[in-house]
Parts: sequence; C-alpha cells; structure tokens
Amino acid sequence: NNNTEKIVNYLLSTYPHKKWVIDAGALQMLDPTLLNTNCIITPHEVELERLLSSVIPVKARAAGTAESSIVRDLDWKQEQLLETGTTVLLKGHKDHVFNREQDLWIDGGNPGMTKGGTGDALAGLVAGLYAFTNDSFAAAVVGSYVNKQAGDHLYNQVGPFFKTTQLVQEIPKVLKELLY
Repeated sequence: NNNTEKIVNYLLSTYPHKKWVIDAGALQMLDPTLLNTNCIITPHEVELERLLSSVIPVKARAAGTAESSIVRDLDWKQEQLLETGTTVLLKGHKDHVFNREQDLWIDGGNPGMTKGGTGDALAGLVAGLYAFTNDSFAAAVVGSYVNKQAGDHLYNQVGPFFKTTQLVQEIPKVLKELLY
C-alpha cells in the first residue's frame, strides 16, 4: 500500500534516533537506506531476500554458473545491510540474530509457530524488551528465545493448533519462569 510506504519511510527518516522494530508489511515497504543502529528488523528468509534485493540490485550471473545470483550475493548483501548497524532477527526453524558485532542462533519452536500473528507477537515482545534494555541485540535474542519457549510450552500442552492469543498469554509465564 502506498500510504503504508509513505508513513513507514516518513517516520524512519524523521525520527532516526528513535528505536524501531520493523516487521511484516512495514518491512516490505521501507527504504533500506533509512535503516540504522536503532533498528531491529524481523524478517523470515523470503522477506530478507526481498529486502536484500532492494538494497543492492542482483548482479548479473556469471556465464556457466549454476547457482542463482541471489544465493551467490547473499553474504555480500548481508554485509551491506550490516553496515547500517541494524540488528536482524531472521525467523526460522532456528532463529538467527546478528548485527555488525554479534551473531547467535536460537533453537526451539515448532510448526504451530508458523501461523499468522506469531511473528507479530514476537515483534511486540522484542519492542518491549528493546524499550526496557536499550540493547537491540539482547532484545532480539531474549525475544526470540522467550517466544520459542512459549510456543514449545503450548505445543506440549495442545499440539500445533494453539492460537496466537494463547502464545501471547504464555509469554509472561515463560518470562516469569526465567526470572524467578
């Protein structure tokens, strides 16, 4: 949506000193040149590839090369993204949290975590932790871990058919377990 794109880019350009957690629709609409050290992005693999393609045009494939340009250039493009100082929480079976200085993989999760809304719950959790800690990497790592643990608790109780509202209700219980 054109309005979403205008709003996202206006806010990021007007308030670059603010903390941002960017997910889903906003992630797809942002001008990647506006990313900075105050940003956390939470893409899944396809969203990251799309963002990286918009950051740097895909180089022409060398003659006789079997692999796609996007696969060959992904690491180079990730380096370009990291130059912005952004923290990336790449969602997947194992989440991958990385920025210029740090890199960590988080295990856990289950098929129930792939339904609509679970990424929104994660982004909200990360935003709350980021506001509390002022540390983008720690917020992304703890958010990922807690979200996956909450999902695993629910999976053990009800299987993969839990609702996102149940996940949101489970998150404080996991945080309490970890803190006490």
